[in-house]
Amino acid sequence: MLDRAAISIAQILLRNRTIEERKLNVEDDLVQNLLLGKPYNPDELKMIMPPSNKHLYYRVFICQTYNASSNSNHDAWDEVKVQRSMSIRSLFERYGFYPAVSVKKTEIAVISFFNADKHDKFAANQFTALISECPETLNLHPQNIGVSGNHQDTSRFRRAYKEANEVLHLNKYHDSDIALYENIGIYRLLFQLKDNQLIESYIEDYIGPLLKHDKEMNAELLTTLETYLKFSESKKETAERLFIVRQTLYHRLDKIEELLGNDYLEPTNRLAIETAIKAYHLMEDSSPENLL
Repeated sequence: MLDRAAISIAQILLRNRTIEERKLNVEDDLVQNLLLGKPYNPDELKMIMPPSNKHLYYRVFICQTYNASSNSNHDAWDEVKVQRSMSIRSLFERYGFYPAVSVKKTEIAVISFFNADKHDKFAANQFTALISECPETLNLHPQNIGVSGNHQDTSRFRRAYKEANEVLHLNKYHDSDIALYENIGIYRLLFQLKDNQLIESYIEDYIGPLLKHDKEMNAELLTTLETYLKFSESKKETAERLFIVRQTLYHRLDKIEELLGNDYLEPTNRLAIETAIKAYHLMEDSSPENLL
């Protein structure tokens, strides 16, 4: 009798687990189709969305991952996937979001729906708090995370995914900890221009002489200028950060002025140069050798 009861319970648990895995796989496939702009079943989308209203918005959350379990067998990975999906869902729901989750071996993607006024800072603050909890709760590092801006139109899932990847790109290559798309500043424009030849001519116009000099002389004028601007033209802090003596810094600054002109620190020129430096790093980070 007890053996039959134990077998029945085991069968029920297995059946429930199978149903849960099937449900997760359907949701996973749907999320991937939405983010990659592939065809999807509208009825499945309705199932993952909360009741629609004029205050319903969403953001796309992505995180690059590496899990040792991803190299194990299929059954072991399925178990990791289920557990991770459940943990992610629980975390997002605790912060008041309605998540649709996709867990792959190298990326987690969440379409996170929420009710809020478009300009309400509450949802943004909730996302920031959620991300700060990721290291402890999900073992995810904030620098591997990117979150899109607010969206309402369900035709913009792919655009939101692109935004989240842009944030992730900045965190990966610039050692930053930006959480939300609206906080990336001038990079919002630079990403739009990244594949346009205009950005290359812009870089050449404003910092081309520095780049040429650094390449020919194996120098570090660009790094020196970038650091000098970062520390509001403080020679003391710049020299300390670069681990050079003041005299070396003065020599470099004289050369920078010679190459860029004696008005390069005028407000308009300074802004243009700072933008060109950011654009240069963005283009450099996106070069084929850095994408391998």
